[in-house]
Amino acid sequence: MRRINALESGIVGGSGYAFDSSFLTSDAPVGIAFGPSNLLHVVSYGTAAVSVHNASGVFQFGYGSGILPVNGPNDIAFDGVGRAHVTGRPPINVFDASGVFQFDYETAGSSTGNFQFPVGIAFDGSGQAHIVDSLRDRVLVFNSSGVFQFEYGVSGTGVGQ
Repeated sequence: MRRINALESGIVGGSGYAFDSSFLTSDAPVGIAFGPSNLLHVVSYGTAAVSVHNASGVFQFGYGSGILPVNGPNDIAFDGVGRAHVTGRPPINVFDASGVFQFDYETAGSSTGNFQFPVGIAFDGSGQAHIVDSLRDRVLVFNSSGVFQFEYGVSGTGVGQ
């Protein structure tokens, strides 16, 4: 799977893939990832939904509307079994490859294992989700079922902070 971390206006592409991003112009796209079947899933902050397109940019289907927090989703990544994990205001929402809601995990808070504002997500080789919480200056780690494992990082401006 390839992951694209940011969008530019006009035609966006990489590794031979391109799509017309005009469908995103007023929706504030914030996260993007290729999922199962080489479909591109784009998270929209403005519409609080995910639009799915083939590698040529043709719209296939959408999901998350009414489930994702309004003005809140930020990023998307796929676990090893093809489920989409969408960050935003807590909780993290998980959907199957067809966009059917599966479960969510974690709640808002400032204690260990809780989020204040999760923004980025990536899966490591062992299937654990590493999620950046920008307000707590931490990375929280969960297994692919959403069970908290540990967190790392501290506030500061020094090396490793």
